[in-house]
Amino acid sequence: MTYLFGDTELAARRLGVLARVFEHPTRDFLEAWRTGGGGLDPQLVAPTVVDVGCGPGHTTRLLATVFERHVVGLDSSDAFLFEARRLGPTRVSFHLHDVSDADFPTPPAHLLYSRFLLTHLPDTTAVLAGWRANLRPGGWILLEEPEWIATEVDAFRVYLDLVAYGLRARGSELYVGPHLGVRAAAAGLSIRFDRVLEHDVRDRDAATMFSMNLPAVRSSNEIAPQPASELDDLQQSLDDLAHQHTPESRIRWGLRQIALRME
Repeated sequence: MTYLFGDTELAARRLGVLARVFEHPTRDFLEAWRTGGGGLDPQLVAPTVVDVGCGPGHTTRLLATVFERHVVGLDSSDAFLFEARRLGPTRVSFHLHDVSDADFPTPPAHLLYSRFLLTHLPDTTAVLAGWRANLRPGGWILLEEPEWIATEVDAFRVYLDLVAYGLRARGSELYVGPHLGVRAAAAGLSIRFDRVLEHDVRDRDAATMFSMNLPAVRSSNEIAPQPASELDDLQQSLDDLAHQHTPESRIRWGLRQIALRME
């Protein structure tokens, strides 16, 4: 698979911002799953936990911290995995692998986790069925994906429309969250935990992430035709918002958090 936002050094830095912005809702999700009937059996000596589409490893390290277990990260980008291995620490390891290929280089997993990945992949039902094939009986898949993003900031809305168009051109969708339940069921998985969490993001943080993504989106040749001058203006607007020193938040993510089990 290829990533609409690329795997450059700039893309890696953007994922670092994203990791900071979404650390708390992700940590809360993992804790809610663990205390709400899920969780890794404490009797298991070495459960296999896999971070699917791990990028530079931010979520891999978070999983290792929350569960106090070794976690394996899978990603198709050599550049991202170089950064992931450089950052360490112990209790994590990484493999180069295209996660749309169901032949994972790991033992059958007790837990697969993924955040903001299925939004980039076509045919998510087939992808989930492939991931299911890498679970142990009774294993879990935890997913976090966009349900919606709401904002009245013109620059944010224009940017999000560009991204949605680019993803559609690839056969995927920005707001994949509403479809996960039906597609998981078609893949042979049962829903055991499901919620949409509303998460406010500071304008400055959202603009920083969007500004870092826009050069890759522009060069993808998969966005709706736009005059270069309009894209230049959008870049400038995002850069200006990214440097505003205000706590105001005018953008909110609806984050679908869903726990699926193989019975």
